[in-house]
Amino acid sequence: MHIAVVRTMLTCLTPRQIVQVLPGTQDTYSRWVRRKQGSTMMIAPESTVFADGITRLHWIKDVSGSPKSIVLFFHGGGYNAPLSDGHLDWCYNMFLGTKSQGNHVAVALLQYVLTPENRYPAQLRQARDALQYLLDLNFDPANIIIGGDSAGGNLALGLLSHIMHPHPSIESLNMAGPLRGAFLVSPWLTNDASTRSFRDKADIDMLSPALIRRSAEDYLPETSPEGWALAMAAPKDWWTDLRTAVEEVYLTVGEHELFRDHVVEFSETLKRHQGGTNVRFEVGRGEAHDHILTLHFRRTAVDPPLERMLDWLRCVLK
Repeated sequence: MHIAVVRTMLTCLTPRQIVQVLPGTQDTYSRWVRRKQGSTMMIAPESTVFADGITRLHWIKDVSGSPKSIVLFFHGGGYNAPLSDGHLDWCYNMFLGTKSQGNHVAVALLQYVLTPENRYPAQLRQARDALQYLLDLNFDPANIIIGGDSAGGNLALGLLSHIMHPHPSIESLNMAGPLRGAFLVSPWLTNDASTRSFRDKADIDMLSPALIRRSAEDYLPETSPEGWALAMAAPKDWWTDLRTAVEEVYLTVGEHELFRDHVVEFSETLKRHQGGTNVRFEVGRGEAHDHILTLHFRRTAVDPPLERMLDWLRCVLK
């Protein structure tokens, strides 16, 4: 799918129309697994349905062995679009890239509720429940990595915030130690649109200022945003205890995307206030928003952003 097509669809269609046009997360996952059967890694469809009947984890794992490490993945899409084939291909390639190093990893993709019918903090509550479910399966936090792209990166940061500063309306987590890692690809951090990258990249990025405003209106309540909802709405010392939540962070943004200046500033905040967490920050030269996903839409043979992430992931899993 071309970036221009994605931009046009996201900008011109309402969230309800997007849901009508695109297949749902469950259908996308089921069809994707059928296409992958018989491939290099044996995959069987497996979905975990939570007690609410809505929250689900869709698994990508090798049926021939038990995983040592888990990646809890939050897909992007502005909180109003479901999981895509591109997300699944990306996650699948993360396994093949780690499996070749002898790592037994599984990915659990969270199916969360979408806006505008479901607003913050509903998705954060589901992310918390998903992580607690993995902990209840006796996975050590040191063997769990969380992450996502765009809105999924926003949700991953919200979950890290909840670990450090429990949200007053969401049950806290029972964790014996910090998570092993978190990856944040082009994360949505703030509603501010005054940066130079917003001005200079408005006509070339997948996202548009109008789309970001609409997504924020659909997702956030009218009250002031908080650190759980928007990472840069929190005071900078909010992140001082990051080491209690996660050991390693991978943060990346495209050179030519609207979010660039925000993510650069946030990387500096993390490095100053992280309290011992290792933060790797990279700017993808010549790349736009969520470039790792758009390359998976195009099914390109060369994928520099995936290779950069795999380099970090392999180091984290050693």
